[in-house]
Amino acid sequence: MTTEINPTHTYYGRAPQTNGSVLVVEDDDAIRESLSTMLREEGFLVHEAINGLEAIGLLVNQELKPSLILLDLIMPHMGGAEFLAALEKESEWKDLRVAMLSAARVGAISPMIVANLAKPVDIEELLGLVHFYAPSFPEKAPCYQAASYPLLT
Repeated sequence: MTTEINPTHTYYGRAPQTNGSVLVVEDDDAIRESLSTMLREEGFLVHEAINGLEAIGLLVNQELKPSLILLDLIMPHMGGAEFLAALEKESEWKDLRVAMLSAARVGAISPMIVANLAKPVDIEELLGLVHFYAPSFPEKAPCYQAASYPLLT
């Protein structure tokens, strides 16, 4: 199934019934904090992790089940590919949706990946994706202004 959010962006899969939460897994402090702040300002519940290992800890210890995971590919201790492999081993995590954030082009390394966002991140594309997969505040979806946020590099 394909759903059109923006004429230039196509998202695959079915938007799950969600609680509007996003897990940002990014080792670069500036990028992680910028993304998290922007998403909180949009009304989302945001959790943060500096690598895949910390993200696994959040999923296990806090019984977190985010609507969408924004995942960097290359991180210390546990990178994006290893994190995805760990998720795929656990049945309760197999239905999680992941958007990869990477300066490099990422192939289809997991069926959990719903989007690949190239760095620097296109804010309009990112917000469209998050509003699609974590629509706790759907009335905000058409009103965001990408120009009000700095370009994340």
